[in-house]
Amino acid sequence: FTLPDMDKACQRILEAMENGEKITVFGDYDADGVTSKALLYSYLLSQGASVDYYIPDRTGEGYGMNNCAIDTLKERNTSLIITVDNGISAIEEIAYAKSLGIDVVVTDHHKVGEVLPDAVAVVDPHREDSVCEFSEWAGVGVAFKLVSALSGDDGYEILDRYGDIIALGTVADIVSLKGENRIIVRSGVAFMNACIADGTIRKGFSALIEESGNQQSLDASSLAFRLAPRINAAGRITSAVRAVELLLADNEADA
Repeated sequence: FTLPDMDKACQRILEAMENGEKITVFGDYDADGVTSKALLYSYLLSQGASVDYYIPDRTGEGYGMNNCAIDTLKERNTSLIITVDNGISAIEEIAYAKSLGIDVVVTDHHKVGEVLPDAVAVVDPHREDSVCEFSEWAGVGVAFKLVSALSGDDGYEILDRYGDIIALGTVADIVSLKGENRIIVRSGVAFMNACIADGTIRKGFSALIEESGNQQSLDASSLAFRLAPRINAAGRITSAVRAVELLLADNEADA
């Protein structure tokens, strides 16, 4: 809760969950955005939220929020958008969403401009009023902080459930592996290797590891050079939705 607006973000999200409002997780199409979406969507779904996700098309829509996407979400009865790995620069788009009666909670890790978007909450460690001791998370790292705050957990329980996803996104975004990022990646890699050993590895990761030809224990290099590029490729070749579906797959055939 040393992250700016984290209390406001949690309050609005919990309110939406309690009232059965439609929540949409709006993310980017790279590996950081894909893992951020998979993390937050999975967590909210596990808590009984009415939630879906939206990924803009790289070719047709480009990076970040756009008014056509917001119109689509309005038609789907979304009343709360949570951005992951984007949103800090979406000044006009968030104002447009507000004009349609859609609230927005921004979670991002990119540098802040001169003006903050007019959102319900703007959670970004690079805000001038941030008092975080650490600020170099990837987008999935900020999403991890949001999930930890929502769950009332110190982070370790969430790492035990989603450490593989969080570590992959952190390595993929080439942030410095120091401080909390180092803890995240070490924990995530250890979690993945333990799950491989006992056969509980996430179905999507199992398929991804097999397809990548990785025969040894995983390490940060495995994530960086074998797994993450394949996640990134989905958004560049067709749609990043396929990458999210892979991480969310709950049976081997789908994966």
